[in-house]
Amino acid sequence: YPALALTKVRSFLEHRADNDPLARSVINEASLPWRVLFLNLNYHSVHHDLPGVPWYALRKIYLRDRASYQQRNGGFLVRGYGEWLRHFLCRSVNVNVHPGFSKANGNEH
Repeated sequence: YPALALTKVRSFLEHRADNDPLARSVINEASLPWRVLFLNLNYHSVHHDLPGVPWYALRKIYLRDRASYQQRNGGFLVRGYGEWLRHFLCRSVNVNVHPGFSKANGNEH
């Protein structure tokens, strides 16, 4: 259970529904212990952009191109896992239907 719980923390709001594919993956500016624990996958936008880059290089690339990544992903940025904890500890997450999934496309849900 503890390992599963940690996986849920890492993957929490990792993606969102957005018309722009580049704006769907989060950047979470987590502290060092979280970055090491999750092998820098908190830089999820960078990981999607450059999937072949080793985990230990994701932060360096992100910091080098920080403004560009934040602009490309539409500001889908979190300042650490504590921000999510403060925001969602007593509130549910509003999950949106993907914009490409609509009745206009022949989908019913």
